[in-house]
Amino acid sequence: MIVRYTYSWYDEEEEAIAARNLIDKDKCKMISQHADSQGAPKVCEEKKVPNIFYNIENKELTNSYLVSSKINWNIFFEYFITSVKNGNEMDYDWVGHLSDNAVTVYEASSLAAPNTQDKMNEAIDSLKNGKLKVFDISKFTVDGKKIESYKADVDTDENFEVDTEAISDGYFHESEYRSAPYFDLRIDGITEIFDDEDDDTNNNLIETLIILGSFIPLTVLLIALLRKCC
Repeated sequence: MIVRYTYSWYDEEEEAIAARNLIDKDKCKMISQHADSQGAPKVCEEKKVPNIFYNIENKELTNSYLVSSKINWNIFFEYFITSVKNGNEMDYDWVGHLSDNAVTVYEASSLAAPNTQDKMNEAIDSLKNGKLKVFDISKFTVDGKKIESYKADVDTDENFEVDTEAISDGYFHESEYRSAPYFDLRIDGITEIFDDEDDDTNNNLIETLIILGSFIPLTVLLIALLRKCC
């Protein structure tokens, strides 16, 4: 797994350049991106490289689109509006889940391998009932070692000091102790490219296939499922 960064929340041109680098230079066979734009997807369509979208669906890209996860903001807005209307105090840290439909997954496209949708549905059900954990510590290592304890900076202060044990019951409790993400482990098998003198991107590279935030793990899970089915 190779990660490139744009260092920008939205830069369609740089995202397209970086996606092209991932395909042409890094020889990636599947692409995903933490960006809402069509920058990377259009390059994948041109190159006929499978693409897992984030937050949008575009089955018109018949040479590349596989599947996408999505944030469903309606659930939060309903909670917010109802709380204000009824004069109820709102949670300081609110997190949406698959189980309450705040996170959804689109159906797999016809490019996906047979039985992909069935495997996805099984995984989604297991995530909802708690049998499957995205950050199951038996599924990854750091520097070749299993991580059984990790202090995270949950109650952020000006020194960013770690303060909360994030691992228990066999998994990293991402987004359970606060809504903002705090999983910052560099797990084995991921190569991050920060600087490439041959690139014409001025070091503005695409963030792709990186495990950050509450919703990106779903993309990683989808990639794993699609690989298994293929």
